[in-house]
Amino acid sequence: MATCNYQRFDKLEKTLHAVAWRSHQLLVLRLLSQQLRQPSSCGLEGILNLPQLVVCGDQSAGKSSVLEALTEIPFPKNDNLCTRFATEIILRRASANSITIKVIPDEKRPTVEQAKINTFKETIVDFDNLPKIMDVAIEVMGLSPNANSNAPPRAFARDVLSIEIEGPSRPQLTLVDIPGLISTHTKNTTKEDIALVASITEHYISSPRTICLAVVAAVTDYANQKILERVREHDKNGDRTLGIITKPDMAPKGSGLEKSYIDLAKGEDIQLRLGWHVVKNRKVSICLLCTSSIIILIWESLLVRRKRFYTS
Repeated sequence: MATCNYQRFDKLEKTLHAVAWRSHQLLVLRLLSQQLRQPSSCGLEGILNLPQLVVCGDQSAGKSSVLEALTEIPFPKNDNLCTRFATEIILRRASANSITIKVIPDEKRPTVEQAKINTFKETIVDFDNLPKIMDVAIEVMGLSPNANSNAPPRAFARDVLSIEIEGPSRPQLTLVDIPGLISTHTKNTTKEDIALVASITEHYISSPRTICLAVVAAVTDYANQKILERVREHDKNGDRTLGIITKPDMAPKGSGLEKSYIDLAKGEDIQLRLGWHVVKNRKVSICLLCTSSIIILIWESLLVRRKRFYTS
């Protein structure tokens, strides 16, 4: 009897040690993630290349609506302002709700301009004031006609709008919205703008730590949407790309365009390990078909890459 009790106690002790060690590992990983995420919010992603989700696609593909659905941030939609520069959203778990907004200046800017931009920082507790603060941030970047500069306002910027969201229900996650790829220059968009947007896209999707949320709109042939070619150049096997089809109701019913997108959603043309998913926008609110599967796949891929990062 004593031997039996000892064996049961010994087994229980080993189990408790294993649970305690696992809990310790999770705590260390969480604290490490919190500490490492701070330099990322200061624009040091080149030094600490942490896992991140990047919503990318052609212009007017519906990227911001996808990002809004994933983050619950009501981005202003007037004038397409949030797609004129990269927007980095850092979700972090904390005991209290807070939202900190700042602008990370382009490192190629003159030192004086960088210092001025670094002074911009706002903290709010909800999103009611977000549109007003984003207007100020746009002015700080020199994208607004009201900016204090003799030079005409620019269409796009390499600066990054950083939105750090803390709360008890927030996951540890970073998402980035980038300007949509532009097909041709117009009177409001120059060749330099096209090249700038392309370079911003390349900067984010070329990183092996990036999970690309490649957005294509079912309004034109997806073969003509540049983003698929771009992501496949950097992710040849489709290991870190999740495809999202937006505006599925815009394809004429029974048309060849509709059939091609059905085949794409089934993975019969371009195959991605994280699969293809469909998003439909209903008026102001957005309805995600397969939202849970998207989140699960994103988290699975992110956890694998985060594990690789901590063990490398």
